[in-house]
Amino acid sequence: MGKAGGLFVNLGINTGQFTKGIRGARKELTGFQKIGAGLKSTFSPANLGFGAMAAGTALIGAAIGDAVTTFRDFEKAGSDLKAVLGKNALPADLENMAVQAKALGASTAFTATEVRGLQKEFAKLGFDPSQIQNMTEATLNLAAAAGVELAEAASVAGSTINAFGLNSQDAAHVTDVMALSFSKSALDMEKFSETMKNAAPIARATGVSLEVATAAAGKLADANITGSKAGTDLKRIFSEL
Repeated sequence: MGKAGGLFVNLGINTGQFTKGIRGARKELTGFQKIGAGLKSTFSPANLGFGAMAAGTALIGAAIGDAVTTFRDFEKAGSDLKAVLGKNALPADLENMAVQAKALGASTAFTATEVRGLQKEFAKLGFDPSQIQNMTEATLNLAAAAGVELAEAASVAGSTINAFGLNSQDAAHVTDVMALSFSKSALDMEKFSETMKNAAPIARATGVSLEVATAAAGKLADANITGSKAGTDLKRIFSEL
């Protein structure tokens, strides 16, 4: 009995230790399973970045598509410009204009394709490639300052230069005078354009400068006399000088 009892006690102790060990092992196993599940989640394709990679690939694809569209639009605008200029443009002229459009597209609020469109508007007004390059940047600045479309800015700037018998090299000064008058008086692009349709020809004929004519138009605009009425009044005043 002594031996048997001792054996029983010994077995009981060992069994208890064994059971305790099993329970501990189970806890460790459970913990390991949780860790394994976490690792599985961590190393799943989505969490390994494949999802992000797929999204990134989609973004890259979209960017490439946009770049292709931008290139096509630029080339189309160049073709339109070439068609308007016709024989007045040599290959070197077209290349220089393209370079200018890209440079201004990178340094201004307008895209290279929009700059190409502005160049075309000047071509439609009869300006040659050299003149267009002289006027493009100044007209971009005018459009931005006045908050108008490039086609409108080109039309008004171009017609003003022609009406006062100025050169394309004067474009920056012309647009500066216009922009300043818009900021210092009630004039805006539309009012200025309508006024000068009647006032500019007689101003040139009588030796009245662009600066004086614009200042007079601004004073009339401040008095709420604008458009064709202001142009007619200035025409009469300049005729009487």
